Amino acid sequence: MKRRIFLIKTGTGMALMGAGAFPFRAMAASGERTKLTILHTNDLHGHLGAGSLLPSMVEEIRREEAHVLLFDAGDFVGSGTEEEKRQAVERMNAQGYDAVILGNQEIEWGLETLSQQFKHVNFDVISSNYPLNSMPLGDWRTPFSVLKRGGITVGVFGLGADVNSLEYPALDSESAPGGPIATANAYAAWLREQEQCDLVICLSQLGFQYAGARLSDTVLAEKSRGIDLILGGGTHTFLEAPVVMKNADNQDVAIHHAGCDGLLLGRVDVYVEENKGRQWAASSGVQGAAARLA
Repeated sequence: MKRRIFLIKTGTGMALMGAGAFPFRAMAASGERTKLTILHTNDLHGHLGAGSLLPSMVEEIRREEAHVLLFDAGDFVGSGTEEEKRQAVERMNAQGYDAVILGNQEIEWGLETLSQQFKHVNFDVISSNYPLNSMPLGDWRTPFSVLKRGGITVGVFGLGADVNSLEYPALDSESAPGGPIATANAYAAWLREQEQCDLVICLSQLGFQYAGARLSDTVLAEKSRGIDLILGGGTHTFLEAPVVMKNADNQDVAIHHAGCDGLLLGRVDVYVEENKGRQWAASSGVQGAAARLA
């Protein structure tokens, strides 16, 4: 596969601001490229409806860009009433999300209820480290997704929060063998080698970073192989620019979070070019915005 990627621009915020240098690796002179715009949210807690500018921001970007993907990294239903949670799922569906992962809020809502609510969704619900084989989950759950836009093949898998932090004992026997890092590396390898993906993305509810050795996105990045981009949630972290780390093979992996409660819309612009080696470049800055009106 000679098609390779250039991660050019990424950010979140309340308004467009000036971009600064944010190098991954020096990018060689290039010709015509295909642009893919990745939008992402996390920890919405049901704040996608009335009072949010997020839907209009997404639609505006879709009008401006030819190839767009929209993801959520979990905890999108919030802790409201049964009706409010149901409406949150309906809004995700109406917004045209491509894939989401299950966060604490979704799991604690009850998998039986999720099975009913997700029967008619148009987006993929990804669960890579919770096989959930014995749970009453329908065909809507998938361990990974392969999506294509403008000839670009994107592989996506998802890591839910550590089962020890969830109030759902049934998950204890359902977590994938080897733990989240082994699971992540296995799916990344499969997506890159078997599915021939140009870009491999991990949606994560592990949280950005903790004190000590607790598993987080930063720990995952350091121990990962084959992941290009981690779009995370769980710790409500606001990042104006991605954090770039070296993985287990000394390759760059970028981590990005978009705060919480629909206040920010994450955006990553990726350029794919034929016949180029694996090279990266990026510029930071605030790009994209969504403010929830109180």
